[in-house]
Amino acid sequence: MFVNQFGNSGTARTTITTASPLGQSIENIEMCAVAQNSESGPGVAFGPIPGTCYSGFPTAVNATCSIDTPELLLDHGSLNPLEVNGNVKEMDVDISCSPDVTVSVFTAGGNVLLFGNGSISSTITIDGQNPRRALISGSRTFKLKSVLGASGTPMPSNYGNSTTLLINIE
Repeated sequence: MFVNQFGNSGTARTTITTASPLGQSIENIEMCAVAQNSESGPGVAFGPIPGTCYSGFPTAVNATCSIDTPELLLDHGSLNPLEVNGNVKEMDVDISCSPDVTVSVFTAGGNVLLFGNGSISSTITIDGQNPRRALISGSRTFKLKSVLGASGTPMPSNYGNSTTLLINIE
């Protein structure tokens, strides 16, 4: 039914009238999901994707957040094929928000990046989680970490991938 109404991805929404003094209608996102074609047939639901859904009312405050670290780069450098599996790179990421808010910090597209033909992967975490939900009072430092994994012995080559670090103000 979801795929018939929204296609392969979408958000089901409902609008309610709040009991606030403003008395205005506020959109409350009830559910969001993603579906994909797979071997078991079309429109197989596999969502939600972390960070893409919000359950509840929009925030009442006008908050802004920024990533204060000038460059986010986790470069594993040159590795011989036997050093790839389990190789770790990490860095501190400073995020500031005004006023104090609770946020979810996550990487676009999930926490696993594939390289080349998929024989090498990087699992990205923020303070050991992805997504990472936290209160930011002024500013806060998070630990961004990449752990490489390899299926078999990877072929020597130049591998690279990228993602986007996102902040969702709750």
